[in-house]
Amino acid sequence: MKTIPFKNKFITVGVAAALMMTGCTNHSSLLAAGKEEPKEERTDTVKAKTSVQVSLSDIKGHWGEQSIQQAIEAGYVDGYEDGTFRPEKEVTRAEFVKMLISSMKEKVDQSDSGNPWYAPYMLSAQTSGIVTEGDITEDLGQPISRLEMAKLAIRAVENSYRGNSEVKDAELIFESTKAGLITGVAPGELALDGVTTRAQAVTIIQRVLNALAGGTNEVDKHAASAAEIALYGANTRTLLQTATVPLPYEIPIGNGLRMKIKEIIVTDMTDPTSPLYEKYKGLSKLNRELIADDYVFTFHFDIINEVARENRNEGLLFLIDLDDFHVVRSEDNLLTVSLDQTGTTDGTLSFSRDKELSEGIISSHNYLHMRLYTKGTSGFVLTSKIE
Repeated sequence: MKTIPFKNKFITVGVAAALMMTGCTNHSSLLAAGKEEPKEERTDTVKAKTSVQVSLSDIKGHWGEQSIQQAIEAGYVDGYEDGTFRPEKEVTRAEFVKMLISSMKEKVDQSDSGNPWYAPYMLSAQTSGIVTEGDITEDLGQPISRLEMAKLAIRAVENSYRGNSEVKDAELIFESTKAGLITGVAPGELALDGVTTRAQAVTIIQRVLNALAGGTNEVDKHAASAAEIALYGANTRTLLQTATVPLPYEIPIGNGLRMKIKEIIVTDMTDPTSPLYEKYKGLSKLNRELIADDYVFTFHFDIINEVARENRNEGLLFLIDLDDFHVVRSEDNLLTVSLDQTGTTDGTLSFSRDKELSEGIISSHNYLHMRLYTKGTSGFVLTSKIE
């Protein structure tokens, strides 16, 4: 029985499960849990020579055709002996690690023939910090998730993340979208729990190789926005190049009321593919002008009432720089807080602002001045310059 190190812990090779997590000491217990040793895909009968096109029957017209062809020419993945690539076939964790390490030409020690086929590649990935403790589960024979793939991809590109197990998953995902490594499966939809196909795997790896060579990958701004919202609670960095105050952010309203802003989401109304475009399409401002060439700023917040009053309801009015921002005529902006009992009320507010005006201010001042007023307050600045 062989062992391979994993950050001062050891995984028994011969099965893909971690003994220190299951407490098992024999193969029968591990197999009973459904975790079998991953088998290597034998696809080595259709190979490519450098710069020679390979004819595979099932990639013509496929969205990943170019990346698949490049990957086969690079030699880190092959077609099947029946002349297919099977682009929609799922990729296991072990297979993805092997492809990534092979594509990067990382040092792989094949001297110990007694180890399973994936062990040298996993050891190389761990040694280089591309696979860090917590990145992937030890069930290497199961399909790799999009979250796991994204974490390995950004560690492969950014040396500062290699071996750093303290960094949050949300930060790794945001950085992977900013680098153009990960894109959405639909506008603003990352599907991080989804599994990875062969076509997706080689596409991500080709982007990794492009970044390592000094190239720039096209960024999916909707994917980056979604990842930024998950990390910071706002997507102003992606769309406006300006940061909000740290969220959640609390504003005292007075008389036992507090407002806690949880999210600030910007929608570009000149882009019909924006995730919230359909929600605001056709709506108008209070002055009855249609929202057209505007940014819509949507605030998600809680109103916390700490003092119970008898038989009282009160509407709260929120304003943002009235000369530039306009309240959106939407049912979301109607909020009534019951003051006869303590508790929390969830609310949404939407304001629009001319896109060209906003970008002009950002261009000249490097930040967007967004000041929120509530009844009885002097205002709170919610965005700031990104240093």
